Amino acid sequence: MKKKSILIMWLFGVIFAIFGMSCAVNASIPNKTNRFFVNDFANVLSEETENYIVNNSAALDEKTTAQVVVTTVESLDGREIEDYANSIFLMWVIGNKYSNNGLLILLAPNERKVRIEVGRGLEGKINDSKAGRIIRNYGNPHFSDNKWNEGIMGMYNAVLSEVYSEYGMEVPSEVKEIILKNEEDDWVYGVFLMAAIIIFVGVFAIPIFRKRKDRKGIIGDDNYSDTWYGGFGSGSSGSDFGGGSFFSGGGGDSGGGGASSSF
Repeated sequence: MKKKSILIMWLFGVIFAIFGMSCAVNASIPNKTNRFFVNDFANVLSEETENYIVNNSAALDEKTTAQVVVTTVESLDGREIEDYANSIFLMWVIGNKYSNNGLLILLAPNERKVRIEVGRGLEGKINDSKAGRIIRNYGNPHFSDNKWNEGIMGMYNAVLSEVYSEYGMEVPSEVKEIILKNEEDDWVYGVFLMAAIIIFVGVFAIPIFRKRKDRKGIIGDDNYSDTWYGGFGSGSSGSDFGGGSFFSGGGGDSGGGGASSSF
């Protein structure tokens, strides 16, 4: 009888310990605001941006039951953004409980991190790769300059367009206009960058190459070293693709997918 009592007490102790750890982990998660669809705890969004998100997310919820929530936080309290986003997703019960069609955009400006957390019901349309592209194309170019409203609006509209597409519904005209404007800006930037590269090659790279080629002919092949030229090529390649390591897939306990990034 005594052994049985000890076993029961031990089991209760384990249960209370697990419950206590769960409460401690979630203690840093703020309660959702009464606006639900936008929760600007870091105080970086304008009233216009907040109203836009609330109005469009409420309309989306009414038409499809899908819920897109935007949240900013002052601090992640030392936790990984994936874990923090997953806790918010579960505590706030984002999305329809039958369809699990919620999506969370989480921004931590002080830690300079952002994540898209996707419920399983939307993962087919917004998979890990697409979530990463949305962050890279619409969020990070603005976040790197501390333009929080522009980055959030770009990501939000891109996500909103994908969700409407998932349900075979027409994307609202104002959302289309903003997305097209972002794409036009990206196109102009791309053209400008390409022109700058062409000018650089024409003004600097080709003359240097010709000069080195002439020098090579004078000195002789056996004594000529091309280390600098090769180093230039490999260094450029490394800087282009290194940024991708910031991204990681997986939706954690939300059961969906997602992507994260530092900026």
